[in-house]
Amino acid sequence: YVPTSCAACDHLFEQMIPTSAWGKEYLTSPLKNRNGDQFRILAKDSGTIININWGAPINLDAGQFYETYLTQASYITSNNPICVAQYSRGSQCDNTTSDPFMIILSPIEQFINHIIFQAFNTPNISQFYMNVITKTTNTNLVTYDGSPLGGWNTVAANPEFSFYRTSIAQGTHILHSDSGLLAIVYGYGNDDSYGYLAGVSV
Repeated sequence: YVPTSCAACDHLFEQMIPTSAWGKEYLTSPLKNRNGDQFRILAKDSGTIININWGAPINLDAGQFYETYLTQASYITSNNPICVAQYSRGSQCDNTTSDPFMIILSPIEQFINHIIFQAFNTPNISQFYMNVITKTTNTNLVTYDGSPLGGWNTVAANPEFSFYRTSIAQGTHILHSDSGLLAIVYGYGNDDSYGYLAGVSV
């Protein structure tokens, strides 16, 4: 269960990013059609100080994590490298057709210019989505399957960046920006779901 008080459950697994590729600045974007998402922030070193949206500092030692629930696009910073995981919550949390999944996010330093990704062709998933993050001044450079994206929202805690969420069709898609971007891809089904980091420059 994600969180433990909210049904229903799923098997969660994710390949960890090497600690050498952990970063100190992260941006998050909320999953579409959900009330909010669960996050875990893991510290690599003792004496790690984390800040979420310029709030009170959070102190962690090596191997410790902080778990929180966020309803808005957020800006997470740290004095030491951290790993940030975003979780889809159980369907009963907000009565959304979905279930838990887990995505290891990439830091701002790992923007990538070109991504080819797949919205999986599976009968178990009926709704497909993507979230994209880029610099606010360069949103006009982002194309999806060759067409520009309109309707961006700035990240309130760091207006230098903006995010975009949309439903997509099954199949193969292309995201491109000469300025760089980050993207996650995910899908919902009846008591089922998936989500993954679309591409990253590690």
